[in-house]
Amino acid sequence: MSKLLDLKLDAQEPNGINLLPRAFFRGLTSLKSLYLTNNHIIGFGADTFDDLKSLDFLTLDNSCVGIAQLKPGIFKNLRKLKILSVENMGIKSFSKEVFGNLTGLKQLHLNRNALMSLSISLLDNLTYVDMRSCPLSCGCRNSELQNWTISSKRLQFSYLFNTTCQDHPGSFFQNFDTNVCYVDIALYLFSSTFTFTILLVLIPLLYVRLYWKFKYGYYVFRSWFGEQWHRLRDQEEKYKYDAFVSYNSADEDWVMEQLLLNLEGSSFRLCLHHRDFELGRDIVDNIVAVKYGSRKTICVVSQSFLRSEWC
Repeated sequence: MSKLLDLKLDAQEPNGINLLPRAFFRGLTSLKSLYLTNNHIIGFGADTFDDLKSLDFLTLDNSCVGIAQLKPGIFKNLRKLKILSVENMGIKSFSKEVFGNLTGLKQLHLNRNALMSLSISLLDNLTYVDMRSCPLSCGCRNSELQNWTISSKRLQFSYLFNTTCQDHPGSFFQNFDTNVCYVDIALYLFSSTFTFTILLVLIPLLYVRLYWKFKYGYYVFRSWFGEQWHRLRDQEEKYKYDAFVSYNSADEDWVMEQLLLNLEGSSFRLCLHHRDFELGRDIVDNIVAVKYGSRKTICVVSQSFLRSEWC
């Protein structure tokens, strides 16, 4: 029957077709329309429709028992198919492996199936979709489908504005909120983990290479901040010393015999660490305290001073 154009096998007596033998449609290369509605076919083989390369209309409405798991590649040779009706087939997913080769499809009837989502990548050429009575989810996995059904100029989505959300009673599919769906969680996770990894690498490296510079910077900042705070707190505070003298012990003779003699002899009061630091107090705290209590700081910058860590 290689020239047969139409084949109708709807509701075969007495209980409908239960099994399609392997290669049952072999040789029907000219067939244009095939009707298999209202049967009880247990399963379709992956090669059931392989010879129907000229088919442009196929209806399988009410022809399965329970939830249908269509095998990948079942429609692989139906590139000329324009109308596919698979109503009430128990279909749960619309995958590329099953439906990806239907490149010429124009009309798709999916009414009364178990579909909760639908990928728009498989629907590029469609002009009509019927998904009434499918439990469509009003969640992020259908955000693209919502936008596509509303914005597409050539697509007719049957009863779109009456389609409700099964997981949000009282809401409608055409206007559920999709704003939250455009937050790229993967990007945020990548950015945070990448930053954390970089810090784990850099912190030990910086600690080894720049420890003393960071420590020096910390005390400089601490001194500056304390000074600013001190000025804001009490602009009229009287200083205890006119100047704090920072010098290396190698230059102590010059400080005592020249500097101290000339400045304190001229009615200035200097702060010297060996004479004026508070006993028992941490040296850094002593330095900070006398700097706050001195109008100026005098540094005796010599070769010994420059070589000294403390100076």
